[in-house]
Amino acid sequence: MPAFDGLILKQIPFKESSKILHVYTAEGMKSVLVHGAKKFGSPYLSSSENLNLVRFQAVGKDMLTLTDADLIEESPHLRRVRQRDERHPDVGEHQHHGELAVRGGRRGRPGIRGGIFR
Repeated sequence: MPAFDGLILKQIPFKESSKILHVYTAEGMKSVLVHGAKKFGSPYLSSSENLNLVRFQAVGKDMLTLTDADLIEESPHLRRVRQRDERHPDVGEHQHHGELAVRGGRRGRPGIRGGIFR
């Protein structure tokens, strides 16, 4: 099957490590099965996220099975998250909020060490 470009609108988990992607293309909606997309070392991990514009190569009739994918344009939201993580490589988003709660909260609100949890 020839390559086609599509915008990923929705992901559905499939089995343990795969995803079914609902992709909007020039020909209409297509469903693409991506084997191993949730594995850490998968080459399709970043290119199978919502709102990414991707060039797909897939085989099949109704349910296409991915054979290759190239990221054309990353979602603006993912780009902002990635840039934020590059500025603070040692502190993830969840770690940062957890540290604020232990240190004493935000804007004068009590955290775990102060106020109502003492």
